[in-house]
Amino acid sequence: MNGEYNVKFYRKTLTETEKQREVKGTHEKLFHSEALVVDYGKFNVFKESELGPGEGLCAMSLLKRLYLEESFPSVAEIATLKERRLLSPEKKAWLKKYQKTFRANVFMDACLEEFEEVKLADDHRTKLNTHFDYQLVYPENIHEKNFPLAAQRMLADRYAARINLKSKYYAILLFDADSMGKALQDQDQVYQESLSECLGAFAAAATAYVNGQGEDHTPKGRTVYAGGDDFLGLINLDYLLEVLYHLRHMFDAMVNIQMVNQYQQSNPTLTFSAGVAIAHYKTPISEVLQWARKSEKKAKDTFKENDPPKNAFCLTVLKHSGEMHQTVWQWSYSPTDLAQTMVVMQQLLEKLLTEEVSARFIKNLRIEFRQLISEQGEISIDLMPLLEFELTRLMCRAKHPNANPESITQLASTLYTLFSESGTYHLAGFIDLLEMIDFIHRQLPNYSPVTSTPSL
Repeated sequence: MNGEYNVKFYRKTLTETEKQREVKGTHEKLFHSEALVVDYGKFNVFKESELGPGEGLCAMSLLKRLYLEESFPSVAEIATLKERRLLSPEKKAWLKKYQKTFRANVFMDACLEEFEEVKLADDHRTKLNTHFDYQLVYPENIHEKNFPLAAQRMLADRYAARINLKSKYYAILLFDADSMGKALQDQDQVYQESLSECLGAFAAAATAYVNGQGEDHTPKGRTVYAGGDDFLGLINLDYLLEVLYHLRHMFDAMVNIQMVNQYQQSNPTLTFSAGVAIAHYKTPISEVLQWARKSEKKAKDTFKENDPPKNAFCLTVLKHSGEMHQTVWQWSYSPTDLAQTMVVMQQLLEKLLTEEVSARFIKNLRIEFRQLISEQGEISIDLMPLLEFELTRLMCRAKHPNANPESITQLASTLYTLFSESGTYHLAGFIDLLEMIDFIHRQLPNYSPVTSTPSL
């Protein structure tokens, strides 16, 4: 949206202002002469928090920024959501104090408190960054472009080191109901209105749950939109599996079961398919959203011939290094739980987080079966007993000395059951799933290893 051809509002950098550099025109930075250009250090039109140095915005983006309601959180704010909640009281105080230093009067007091001697140029107020963003808590973003004023840069370095936030990945979740047209086919108006009311109630409940306005009052991300049978939201990585599990069950309870219990209508047996894209906070959000949409489509397409059709999720990981990994699974392969796959994923994640089992079993599993996997990623049905044996053996070898051996054996059995019940023999996809769970585990810094035999 903010491509160079769309920019209507631009603030010059310090260099562009000092050298009176032209930025408008066919062959200049903004490509055309229709943009409103504001000099660096001039705040009579826009505050610096509304339009930063070297920043260009289209009309829609500026309107969103100037909107008086609560601003939408940045992806860095989503990524650090749970980590910030678990900060010690001392670190929470440092974060709050750091945010306040972006105000000129507080900045001066903070400098006097932190430095024995500080020299500020006469134009220091015009160089002061007054727009706080959670990206500025990461040390890699504390540089001259974001902090033209050297004293503020030094101050930011100190605060960031004390706060020490590490979470840098988040997820975009996108889903919509499967085969809505088929569900409404040949139904009368009363049925359609009843279903619409159920979907609307679900959308409101899903929004409240994700935004922390539900029963537990714990924000897990932020809903972008929820329109009944479709949803788009930014989800903190710590809560991702919990959110997926909860929303899948909530959808069935508030739509299918509610149609029967409250409206005395037939059960529409609706399901939904989801696309999830996990990405680094620096990855352009348009790219992450594009992958979430591709993931949703792949989830629907992969299982469209199944019974029930679709009813799946596709998980895509976009690493900061540029690597991309993807796997697609149905929500459940068991009649006892609508989101059985999420339960199994969560069980493995918890064992990795508490270090009851090491992730090296995943690497060794891939190495051992590398030569036995076909070009399509599958193994022969004859190798299934070998897989079951090796999965158990490798997990037991990777067990922490203080972990309960029976719990590791049980988890190995649960993982094997998930794979065997999927009925695909696509071992490459199964190992991809294990590796993605390990990737999530490595991004969550808020857990301590097991130090004694856990009570299970």
